[in-house]
Amino acid sequence: MQVKLTQLQRVIVAILYLVVLFVLFTIIDGNYNDLLWDTSNDKRIWFFSGALLIILGKYIAEPFFSKPTDAIANSLAIIITLLTITDKTKFVGYEGVLIIVLMVLFASLLTIFLKNFEGDVVDKVKLAAYKLSTSIGRSSVLFSLIYILTF
Repeated sequence: MQVKLTQLQRVIVAILYLVVLFVLFTIIDGNYNDLLWDTSNDKRIWFFSGALLIILGKYIAEPFFSKPTDAIANSLAIIITLLTITDKTKFVGYEGVLIIVLMVLFASLLTIFLKNFEGDVVDKVKLAAYKLSTSIGRSSVLFSLIYILTF
């Protein structure tokens, strides 16, 4: 049974998760200043993917369903994050994740582009692109992948 939270309850849960992740980062890294100011610290990626994107996406931005526009925002955020990693060799599956995220971005853009077109083939392409972008493009899916591979 899944409990449906009110908007205020979702915000409170998101804040609690953020606090827990902040404490965990401080315990693991030993210095909370690195979290916000040390841009060479690649350990920050798990905090930001977990905190800002999984938690805020799940409880604030996409609590019930994801739209192709959400998938565009999520995939662009990951692409930018991946491009800022200093030592890409420490990121397990960097190229694979980048390819998946680019596919989600392409599927999302294709869904939006084909929105006003009709036809059997176009409808099948739209449906496939929509399903890909709204299932894999969810913040909880994409950022969990990042979170797991960078921990």
